[in-house]
Amino acid sequence: WIGGNDTNWSNALNWDTGVPYTQDFAMILGTATTMPTLSANVIISSLTIQSTASVNLSGYNLTYTSCTNAGNFMWQGTEVLTSSPTNLSGSTVTYTSGGASLLYSSWTYRNLVINGPSGTFTIFGGSLTVNESLTLTSGTLNTDFTNNYAIAISSNWVNTGGTFTANASTVTFNAASPGLKI
Repeated sequence: WIGGNDTNWSNALNWDTGVPYTQDFAMILGTATTMPTLSANVIISSLTIQSTASVNLSGYNLTYTSCTNAGNFMWQGTEVLTSSPTNLSGSTVTYTSGGASLLYSSWTYRNLVINGPSGTFTIFGGSLTVNESLTLTSGTLNTDFTNNYAIAISSNWVNTGGTFTANASTVTFNAASPGLKI
């Protein structure tokens, strides 16, 4: 991805060798002038998101064999993925839905951002671990009233406008170094 034309994943002018397909490897360069947004369901072999780069699924499904995220992987939380991405140190996963979405506890998050105006993001499948920071910008993070899933955070919790529904769950800050902020 060189992103020289617009943000449309399906526009061949944004790719150095054309739009990637089923057998292709896609790399999103951090130096691209624009970042890709899916405009249809995509099937590729593998995806790498470099540091400072991002990919926005925008409600479309993404099928891949592997995905490595060093940048920002943005999705609503309603799309279908074949597996969780490998989120490297410093990477971010951003949930952007304006409706009801599931927040997958089986993923290994480094930085997690909840930024879905009017969205409700309910933890699904077990306790949630965030290995760096959790940022609640807009929308509601819900621990699931029935299961009361716990949250463990290794760094900061930043709330700049969202809502946290704790139910009867717990939040544990398990950082190795002092001085982190809530």
